[in-house]
Amino acid sequence: MTGRPLARRLVVALVSVVALAVVVLVADDQRRVLDLTEDKTLTLAPQTEDVLASVDRDIDITLFARPDDPGRVEVVSLLDRYRRLSRRIDVGVRDPDRSPGEVARAGIDPILGGVALRSGDRVEVVPLPTEGALTGAIARLLRDEQTVVCSSTGHGERALDDLSGGGLSRLRDLLERDGHRLVDADLLAGDDVGGCDVVVVAAPTGTMSAETERAVARWVDDDGRLLLLTDPISSVPVLDRLLAEVGLRIDPGIVLEGDGDNVVGGDVAAPIVTRYPSASPITRGLAPTFFPVVQGIAVDEDAADHATVTVIATTSETSYLERDPAEPDFDPGDDRPGPIPVAASVDRSRVEGADVVRTRVVVVGDVDFATNDAIGQAGNAQLLRQTVAWLAETEDLLAISPNLPADRPLRLTDARLAYARAVTVVGVPALFLLAGLLMWAIRRSR
Repeated sequence: MTGRPLARRLVVALVSVVALAVVVLVADDQRRVLDLTEDKTLTLAPQTEDVLASVDRDIDITLFARPDDPGRVEVVSLLDRYRRLSRRIDVGVRDPDRSPGEVARAGIDPILGGVALRSGDRVEVVPLPTEGALTGAIARLLRDEQTVVCSSTGHGERALDDLSGGGLSRLRDLLERDGHRLVDADLLAGDDVGGCDVVVVAAPTGTMSAETERAVARWVDDDGRLLLLTDPISSVPVLDRLLAEVGLRIDPGIVLEGDGDNVVGGDVAAPIVTRYPSASPITRGLAPTFFPVVQGIAVDEDAADHATVTVIATTSETSYLERDPAEPDFDPGDDRPGPIPVAASVDRSRVEGADVVRTRVVVVGDVDFATNDAIGQAGNAQLLRQTVAWLAETEDLLAISPNLPADRPLRLTDARLAYARAVTVVGVPALFLLAGLLMWAIRRSR
């Protein structure tokens, strides 16, 4: 007789444990969501999860959108995924027409709306609330200081404020969107670059003095980060001694592509680059890029002491480096056969006391790929952004790649159309007729 009460108690205890587990899961702010989509499109990307795991302060995220705005439901759903993964994140929705004061204080466009992320006194605004933009904004809020990117001037460099096709104003917009603060540094006037995290030298047309080159070399050697964008049109030597010390050298000439399907607009001097031979973070997930008129980069891995010299991008085997562009004909004795390295990096680290001193340099054989005319095409913008992020060690500020559904187009060939017609016009009615005949036969048999 004692067995039944004991069994009953065990069942009650088991049911209580299961009920308690359900209550805990539900009370845990419904943080666990089962994503059954094949491409995990309802799950945030791993990079986003890493950023959210590091949130150590309260962040208020407010979406300013009208009830009938297109895409409002999708954005609310996206923000809810952020809230589920971090208890420090609070999400709200406001109608900009009913909250004009909040719109003005947050710097939101009253017509287009957007998302404001606030932590303490700091506010980040995301006009187009995608996962990448939101994650980058959260990462910026978690950083106590902005990265300072200095653009060198004084020697005919391409200007970041130039709105023309050959200018770099769109590059400025991209880097500022990633949370960097861009300032000009006049190297000719002797501006100090000590407060710069990254210095960008964009194809100077004037020769730097020996004193200026020595100053830049000292800064690079003392934990400096340099991005040098050269250009084959300019024959001015740029920081040659510095590059030689880190195992790099500009290989003058123009890269010509022999494969007509691997160029832009039929121009053999505008090769498309799809080869990224290293596992560098600079080229992680990088789409094809193209370089309008690019020269080569020579790499000497033995020249740089205690440094890692890496080829970032190369042209194809059908390309070659033409030394005399006026007579574009491959000369085995003078020209260099492909593949041609067109971008390379150097990473040199050493320990000084309790500090790690890290020097990073990236050299690209072209500046035109970063100009307003070309930066929005192919993977050029991604290459620039990932390069600066690697130099500044701010990879977490980059817009990440969310989980997107795979493209599965429905191609209706003639055979498939005929099959669809047969199923809908003949097959489905035949099934109904067969079912009716079976029912008639069963009733008659009774």
